[in-house]
Amino acid sequence: MFEIGKKVVCIRDNWKPKWFIPEEMPVKGEIYHVEDIREIDGYGICLKLRELTKTETVWRGENFRPVDYSFGEEVEERIKEEIQQESKAEPKFKEKA
Repeated sequence: MFEIGKKVVCIRDNWKPKWFIPEEMPVKGEIYHVEDIREIDGYGICLKLRELTKTETVWRGENFRPVDYSFGEEVEERIKEEIQQESKAEPKFKEKA
């Protein structure tokens, strides 16, 4: 699901640190790069985020999802196809001679 170097978006930021309060914490809706992936007993998959440089904290993977550009790419392809079809179609109005 997660890969080092790939982008993730924070989907939940209701952090409740138990031991200390980090200087930086991920913000819901912000995009980050995965720097490291660790599996920690009791916490599951955790991510170290490249953009958060002031702390060595890892964050539970359940609070992130991979960034997926496929929807935008599909929409872009459909628009291109529609434009090509319209340009091939005959003009709707004929010019007066």
